Amino acid sequence: MMKKKAIVISAIAGIFVMVLCAKFIFGNGEASVVENTAVGEDIAFFDLNEQKEQGKSETGKSEETQSEDKKLEAGMSEETLWEQEKTRQESEGAKEQDKIAVPERLLLDKPVAKLNGEEGELSYRWNLDKIQIDGDTILFSCDSYFSKEMLQQKIFYLAKAPDFIPQEIFRQDSRVFDEEPLFGRPEFLERRMPCPKHVEEGYVYEADGLLYLLDEEFQEITLLCDLMDLMGEDYLFSPWVSDENKCDVTADASRLLACTDEGLYEYDLENGERKLLEPAVFTPYEVVHVEGDCDCGETGFKFDGPVEAEYAPDGQSYVFLTGIEYGDPTKATLRSAEGETLYQKEIKEYIGGFSWIESDNSVYLAVFYRENRSMWLDRVDIHTGEKATFAVPDGVLWGTYLCVGFLDDDRLIYCSNQVSETWERESTNKSEYEIYRLSEGEIQKPEIIGEADWKVIVFGLGGFDNMIVRYPISGSIDAEEGA
Repeated sequence: MMKKKAIVISAIAGIFVMVLCAKFIFGNGEASVVENTAVGEDIAFFDLNEQKEQGKSETGKSEETQSEDKKLEAGMSEETLWEQEKTRQESEGAKEQDKIAVPERLLLDKPVAKLNGEEGELSYRWNLDKIQIDGDTILFSCDSYFSKEMLQQKIFYLAKAPDFIPQEIFRQDSRVFDEEPLFGRPEFLERRMPCPKHVEEGYVYEADGLLYLLDEEFQEITLLCDLMDLMGEDYLFSPWVSDENKCDVTADASRLLACTDEGLYEYDLENGERKLLEPAVFTPYEVVHVEGDCDCGETGFKFDGPVEAEYAPDGQSYVFLTGIEYGDPTKATLRSAEGETLYQKEIKEYIGGFSWIESDNSVYLAVFYRENRSMWLDRVDIHTGEKATFAVPDGVLWGTYLCVGFLDDDRLIYCSNQVSETWERESTNKSEYEIYRLSEGEIQKPEIIGEADWKVIVFGLGGFDNMIVRYPISGSIDAEEGA
């Protein structure tokens, strides 16, 4: 009997010694290989208990680590845990790919212009005068002032997909100053065409009262005319309207359309002749200052005439909005090159603006207006004058400015929820954009999931601002809806 007790005690003591040795090895972090499976399981068991006790005293231990401990306590092998982690990562990656692609605004990085090592001061309009070259490319120009040289330059930039980082492509001197301009910033020198116009042979733009043509390769410029000299006193325009549609040129850059205090004129840029297309009534009056009263907003004149005008894409017909001295339009008119009125809309409420729709079959004029507390769109064929009227969401106007683009003759894209946005590329405050189908009178919600193809479109905001919106055109699911 005593012999059996001795054998049992010896066995227990042996196991205890083995456990102590195992704890010593693992506690000192040595990479020992244990061939005996049973012993390895015992070692793992005691090691986990030790980690568990340590975990109670470690306040900074993550929940993820604690979760792994529990899995190990449950008897899972390291291989099993590795497989589970791999599956989890793949699942999260799939979720990232499965996000629904939605239209979103692109915010460009502010470019840095340098001259002889000096960084120039960019105009406040640096991000306003953008035009769309194609579905993947944006062109914009801005002025930059260099104080050491007392020089102001006009600089052109291209922003291309996928990163849309502005790249300088062309610059020219605009004006040399005799003294420092006000606040040491670039002066606003372009009163007629601050935003470039895309024409057949390149881009027409104004620089300090001169009209130029920049070729498509962004290499050479051609002086078209001295715009200030051509227009004389009519170069400046009195009504409080935007700079976007006060002036336009034909696709061949041979004729110019301009709103003036006298009315809407068309200028021949080759021989300098002009023709009055629509007269205006301009009546100045004296502003009487009364002590204690604010005369803010007094213009000193009454006006009734064209305040915005633009050639149709065919370069023949043209549209103009008739308004008052504050620029508020009350009538829209489309006329052929022969002077025939193809369309006219006059209302008591508000004309929101106009846009062009180019499709495979025709070109349309889109006129937006508010009537009976609702927003409407007249889509007019510029060749026949045929009109179709559609109800549209209120969001097509941002305040009082038109904020909309067209994907085709039946679908428009607009800002459905405008939120505050900073001028940072990775802004967290994103506006929401919707695609609206005119024929169905409802918002389209394409289910484009995963990797998508994208295009960009520029929304104009009455010449005071614009935004670049990119939208998905195809994806892995419901591609027909998103095309």
